[in-house]
Amino acid sequence: MPSHLSSIAVYCGSNPGFDPVFTAVTASLGRLLAHRDIRLVYGGATVGLMGVVADAVLAGGGAADGVITRPLAAKEIAHPGLTSLRVVETMHERKAAMADASDAFVMLPGGYGTLDEFFEVLTWTQLGIHDKPCGVLDVAGFFTPLRELIDGAVAAGFVHPAHRDTVIMESDPDRLLDRLASWAPVTVGKWLDRTERLRLCRVVPSVRWAEVDPALVLPHEPARLGVHAPLPVLPVHGPESHRPGRVEQPAVLRLQHRQPGPLDIRVKRQRLRAG
Repeated sequence: MPSHLSSIAVYCGSNPGFDPVFTAVTASLGRLLAHRDIRLVYGGATVGLMGVVADAVLAGGGAADGVITRPLAAKEIAHPGLTSLRVVETMHERKAAMADASDAFVMLPGGYGTLDEFFEVLTWTQLGIHDKPCGVLDVAGFFTPLRELIDGAVAAGFVHPAHRDTVIMESDPDRLLDRLASWAPVTVGKWLDRTERLRLCRVVPSVRWAEVDPALVLPHEPARLGVHAPLPVLPVHGPESHRPGRVEQPAVLRLQHRQPGPLDIRVKRQRLRAG
């Protein structure tokens, strides 16, 4: 990434939140963007923290570009004083337009929409769809549970450790912008190979497997998990009442076979559960 960011998309709440610190830190970020000559790209609204960050940028002499959907603009929440305002038809268009116009992304406190927009561009960075840094401004510990969630996903083997730092999290706006500007893309792939899974696995689940024909081929490695049965049975369909990870009824389980086409095996009543 270049050492200077020319534009940053900011995702934040359309409500201000109860604690005045949310508004204060959001305004601080807006003033900093203007001071650093970084163009604000955001959702185009005049309400909540969205309006706060835009007003702060404009008051500091900076540029603020909004992208809003036509239905939201019709509700008269579009900011009237922006440098530019683009009206699109759908949320998908809105998110794509904001991502295309930005060199980096910052998430501030917000609700479902804020989380959705940020994690979509974060996933695009992870997959290499674009090559842009993603930061979180942690105001008054608001994102502590999110930090713990991401760490838990790494520990459980769902997120590569190298991708943990794809989320740049800081409580100071200056420091956050500095880290975004100096960010380097992660070069590892999204999926863990067998060696990485063995190295990173911390919890070995307790699993009971059904007896199946060892000639069947499944994309699992029971020996790696300490399972002594030849191969696992995977629940694919059965009564709608069963819970995920558990089969407790006579069921037809569809398994992959060496030859093309499915193979149905009827299993006697038993319980399969991952601990």
